[in-house]
Amino acid sequence: MRIFYVLTLLILVACGDPQPATPTYSEIEAHLLEMNQAKSKEESDSIQQFIAQKKWPMIHNGGGLYYEITEKGRGIAIENGMSVAIAFKVYLLDGTLCYETMAADPVRFKVGKDHVESGLHQLMPLLHKGDRVRVVLPSVLAFGFTGDKKKIPGDTPLHYEIAVLND
Repeated sequence: MRIFYVLTLLILVACGDPQPATPTYSEIEAHLLEMNQAKSKEESDSIQQFIAQKKWPMIHNGGGLYYEITEKGRGIAIENGMSVAIAFKVYLLDGTLCYETMAADPVRFKVGKDHVESGLHQLMPLLHKGDRVRVVLPSVLAFGFTGDKKKIPGDTPLHYEIAVLND
């Protein structure tokens, strides 16, 4: 009798649904692309909502960043390859202050060359030395998927208040 039950169980298992097919590379790629586009749209919507709530008349540069020059400087136009010094505050969109530098101890970098957020490299050629600017960066132009592993979570858009110094 026990053999009958075992054979019946084996027949039922063998006749059950076949294992689902393993997705192809192109199916996985299409799914990941769809997920990334949805995440990008959600982040873009949250940035636009943040700007609208603040009632900031920001310019969208077409590359993802939004900026507003809050005080026009009298210095020279910034170009790629030029060294700049900036003082800044970096905030999460919920208002949490993450980092702050002072004019007495600025961050210095060469535009288009040094290791800073790619959004800052996009922003600088739009400015002059002495400008003060407000900018909102999507995560892809800030600290990306991983964040900075300290104060900025991954996939997080950021708001900066920046003073470009006349050094």
